[in-house]
Amino acid sequence: MAQALPETDRVGLESISSALLNKVTHYHAQIGHNVDKSKLYELEYKLLQDAKNLYHSHHWEDALNTFAQVLAIVEKTR
Repeated sequence: MAQALPETDRVGLESISSALLNKVTHYHAQIGHNVDKSKLYELEYKLLQDAKNLYHSHHWEDALNTFAQVLAIVEKTR
């Protein structure tokens, strides 16, 4: 049976989730409706590679920010 998270962990998780949602919403709003989808797919692939490289280099916040940009593009193209 799963145990509930301690209050401090829950607060941390909520603030991280909120910050990530705000970033994704911000990026999403900046992608115009007239941008060619093939260009968005190219950008998605490049950013995903960049995010993976940042993650493996232990640049956690930069990787998370880049993954947020990828998510915004995925939401726009799917």
